[in-house]
Amino acid sequence: MAKEEEIEVREFFNNGVWNEGKLKAAISEEMYQHIIENIKLNVQPASIDKAWWTGNTGGSFSVKSAFNILRNKRAEFEWSTRMWSKGLPFKIAFFLWRVWRRRIPTYDNLKRMKMQMVSKCYCCENGELETMSHLLLTAPIAQKLWKQFASCVGICIDGLNLQQLIFKWWEHKASNKLEQIMKAVPTIIIWELWKRRNARRHGKKSSYNWMFYQCQLTIHQLIKVKFMWLRHISHHWTEMVDTLQRYKPTLYYHIVSWRPPEEGWITCNTDGASKGNPGQSAYGFCIRNIEGDLIHAEAESIGLATNMEAEVHAIWKGLQFCLRQVFVQVRLETDSLVLKNMIIRNWRIPWELVEKMEEIQEMIHQMNVQVKHIFREANMLADCIANTAVYTVEKQEFHNFNQLTSMGRRILNIDKQ
Repeated sequence: MAKEEEIEVREFFNNGVWNEGKLKAAISEEMYQHIIENIKLNVQPASIDKAWWTGNTGGSFSVKSAFNILRNKRAEFEWSTRMWSKGLPFKIAFFLWRVWRRRIPTYDNLKRMKMQMVSKCYCCENGELETMSHLLLTAPIAQKLWKQFASCVGICIDGLNLQQLIFKWWEHKASNKLEQIMKAVPTIIIWELWKRRNARRHGKKSSYNWMFYQCQLTIHQLIKVKFMWLRHISHHWTEMVDTLQRYKPTLYYHIVSWRPPEEGWITCNTDGASKGNPGQSAYGFCIRNIEGDLIHAEAESIGLATNMEAEVHAIWKGLQFCLRQVFVQVRLETDSLVLKNMIIRNWRIPWELVEKMEEIQEMIHQMNVQVKHIFREANMLADCIANTAVYTVEKQEFHNFNQLTSMGRRILNIDKQ
């Protein structure tokens, strides 16, 4: 057993292919089939064996990724994705989850659990039963609080149960910034009503004005967290609504255009096209000289793939062409910042892309290559070329301006201006 544990991966393949007989003898049939069908070989002689966790793209094991593989994940409920407001303290957001699942110790919820006790509502003076609906919505003080916040944004709360009212806040149309805050307002109101109930239950005083102030303070703090650039935000709800409703961001812009290479260099623009992720995909690249004239362009379908796989394939094919044509000074341009950082080894490469990325890096070492990230508006020609081949069978090649599609010719002329 100790000897088997010391066997290296390279001992299980010959001339770049798996030694199937040796694999079958060493591992189970199920594992053998998985390796043959899913794991490609890295045949570089200097490669060192490395454990790679395939449960995530990073390659490092995590309990979260293992749990996601083992769990029986159900479809998400709409309410479960809306209740977690970014920037709101977790204890407040989690309390809304408890309310939604009826997991707070009000009389009606405890009664469902066969727990008998004397019930008294601590939120009002009428001595009614403490139900969750009464405490958080229908009690006079709860109604007053809901209406004071709802009236400022045009929401009518009459005739709605608690869940319907929360959904109404979530779905109410307003400016983008105000909508983000409005999604958190029901959570904050419910939290403050619950805090007041607990304070009064334990003999402390808690007035309506204090509760209303606490709601406004929490909303104000949420605005400061979510929109840090906003200055002089009022602590009054009506003025907060007015500020967020009228807010218009300051727009900054700069001209984005394709830039020709320097003297003695050529530019290789690459792009992938994927109609889904994964979906039917194709790669495309184009080579241009210092005048912006087309030297060569190419595109071909690669079948079902992710957008990242299509992008990598485009760079791989583009560099292969440059190497064959002995272009020694190449400016490689991609609109994928992720890929650029992977190529220059700033970011870790997902395991399914390792093989091609290592070939790309090897080709870069054989030439003088500058890897540049550009905006997609400066990469329109490569994008256009890639999209021509998504649903075609044959490879598309373009050797001059006239062979391009009408859209391609238009983009090339604009880039040369």
